[in-house]
Amino acid sequence: PEDFSTYETEIARVVRAGGYFLLVVLSKETRSFLNLSPKGSPEHRFESDGTSYYFFDFEEIRQLFIKDFEIIKEKIEFMSSPYENVAYISVLMRHK
Repeated sequence: PEDFSTYETEIARVVRAGGYFLLVVLSKETRSFLNLSPKGSPEHRFESDGTSYYFFDFEEIRQLFIKDFEIIKEKIEFMSSPYENVAYISVLMRHK
């Protein structure tokens, strides 16, 4: 999270005005991922086996990208079996 604004700034730098950007991230709606339960927890950041995972919600993404991007379409989907408890967010954006 401490690097999210730097990430957004860099994306805005490399995507030309009018260009599109597709963001796909893990969703806070995920019921079970590895041994983690993001949906039932107030936390968004989790650690497992030395790896950090972050589960987003729509509002976080909107707030992060609102300055430079217009959201065209956003959706949440669950993966196919055997990962049906894992959700991801897809957000299509256009650089202002």
